Amino acid sequence: MGFCHYSGYVTNCSCRFLISEKWQEARGAVEVETLRLFKLSRWALALVIALNFGIPQAYAQGGKAEPLRVQFQRGRSSATIAGKLRGDQQAEYVAGAKKDQKLTINLYARPPGSITVKVKTPDGADLELKPDSKQQWSATLPGDGDYLLWVVRSSGKPGTSLYKLTVTIR
Repeated sequence: MGFCHYSGYVTNCSCRFLISEKWQEARGAVEVETLRLFKLSRWALALVIALNFGIPQAYAQGGKAEPLRVQFQRGRSSATIAGKLRGDQQAEYVAGAKKDQKLTINLYARPPGSITVKVKTPDGADLELKPDSKQQWSATLPGDGDYLLWVVRSSGKPGTSLYKLTVTIR
């Protein structure tokens, strides 16, 4: 004798076996669905971790890395930075300066002429650089703040350019 789930009475009902079998099938389906969702959630978690920890600088400026600050040694007014750009890459640097100081930029590139430098003022305007020679430009700074220096590959061809940038602020 057993309990009949349909009638609610203790009986020798054949429904008990059918109900037990259906319940096992339903339980199995729930377990399978739970496992499928668990595997999916592990994959989604791995993706979130990769995006948050794998490329933290990309989030900093909407896909762009933070510019590197030009480090002047104590007592020095110039700093030299060397780098390599491939394809259409660019490098960004930032240097702090005061109004009426003179900014001088020396740029050596290989191949020659494959790199250009652009400078933005603290308010975002382009700073006009006057050529002093083929590889040197200068400007008197219009205000206090951080100046953004963009080193850009001007060659539209694929390849690599090496550069050495010397920034002087006096």
